[in-house]
Amino acid sequence: MLTSRVICSAARVSSVVRPSALTIRANPVATFRSARPDLFQNTQADKRDAVVGAAAPENPGTTTQSGEHKSKLHGSYHWDFERALSIALVPLMTAPFIIGSHPYVDLGLGVVIPLHTHIGFDAVIEDYLPVRRNPIIHRVMKYSLYTATGLCLYGCYQFNTNDIGITEFVKRLWTGKQ
Repeated sequence: MLTSRVICSAARVSSVVRPSALTIRANPVATFRSARPDLFQNTQADKRDAVVGAAAPENPGTTTQSGEHKSKLHGSYHWDFERALSIALVPLMTAPFIIGSHPYVDLGLGVVIPLHTHIGFDAVIEDYLPVRRNPIIHRVMKYSLYTATGLCLYGCYQFNTNDIGITEFVKRLWTGKQ
């Protein structure tokens, strides 16, 4: 008796909760009702309750696995390739300090850095522009990424073969020489 008065008096003090807000439905589940109307209605639960024992309808937006089988490139091999690129960057970034500017180091940097960047931006596109929510923008961004990566690889090739190379450029940029 005393606890119900405390709860009711606390509910009257609050501007959100009223004593009638805590009610018990026909099924023994206590619900909380606020002064605001419900913004979302659960229609799936009502449909599932109508047919007892039936399987819930499958929502393709919330399923964890689709029916299509992806190749192993999208699985563990893809992850291994990402890690191999990241590990390859460590010696490629330190090699110019040890051996100086060398065409093989420039070649490695000209391939590994654009591919590493491509994989990073691909993850951003997959996370923030998913196919199911933005199919057209997703496709445009993927094509743009592949185009930019191809142009970057071609630019690195041209810069390494017809100009001073990546490591010499960074060295001149760092020291301020012309």
